[in-house]
Amino acid sequence: MIVLKKFHFSYFFLFFTTLMFSPSFIRYENGLAITLIFLFLVNISCFATEFFVIKHYERNHQQNFSNRNEFLQNEKVRMGYAQFVGSQFTITLLLFLVFIWFI
Repeated sequence: MIVLKKFHFSYFFLFFTTLMFSPSFIRYENGLAITLIFLFLVNISCFATEFFVIKHYERNHQQNFSNRNEFLQNEKVRMGYAQFVGSQFTITLLLFLVFIWFI
């Protein structure tokens, strides 16, 4: 259960991608299936990227952060999360363009 609490930003991203992109593929023949595949790919990439960000900072900084607030108060961790958010935004847009272009 503690592991699931670490993915705060991924849950937030899951909620907003579902809201933003769920009506995007309605006009296609298999709109529901395409939407579910797209959301699955985007959110799996988001959870995997956040997992690697968390592991990177836990391993390289040798700090065992006891709670989420202490973890995010570290300046290097906040910069890493800023890069994480930027990369996830880029990955989502690229996947969306690929889906629109090839489907």
